[in-house]
Amino acid sequence: MDLEEKGEPRGAYIHPAWFWLVVVEMLYHTGIRQRQLLCIKLHDIDLRNARFICSAEGAKNSKESLLPLHRELIPLLDHLLDQAVRRGAKPSDQLFNVNLHSKRHRLETMNTWQVGMFFTRLSRKLGMTISPHRFRHSFATELMAGDNADIHLTQLLMGHSDIRSTMIYVDVPVDKLRSYLMQRSGA
Repeated sequence: MDLEEKGEPRGAYIHPAWFWLVVVEMLYHTGIRQRQLLCIKLHDIDLRNARFICSAEGAKNSKESLLPLHRELIPLLDHLLDQAVRRGAKPSDQLFNVNLHSKRHRLETMNTWQVGMFFTRLSRKLGMTISPHRFRHSFATELMAGDNADIHLTQLLMGHSDIRSTMIYVDVPVDKLRSYLMQRSGA
């Protein structure tokens, strides 16, 4: 994909669109924090084994973790890695760096302000508030809402040191409570 977005006289509203799609999908499919996203280096991604290293540097609990990659992320990350290498990125460089892929951005590394501005623009365009933290909450809530919900696995994926942090995502529907209650009396 070209550095310039096609089809708009002054360029795309959100630029480069392909890069920001990878950012959104990564946040959606991993539930990682914005700081963790910004700390991912090229060498932290292992596409062959569908996993990545979430460094201690970006983690709230200061612990490094090895996390799985959803299959839908593999082609997106493969493209991002390829584009970063084509533009001269080294294995130890920041992977999620819009500055590398856009003539509009001039910083050496991507920062939280740039991520925030993207989500502000996206929120305005869609008419609803979207943020990296909302993706994180949605991720955990959806994991805990399923029939196969596992609090300990969710805790590991979220990087929570204390299970009580993960417990806030447990919301038991009334119908499930009713079924549980009815099994007591054999009804």
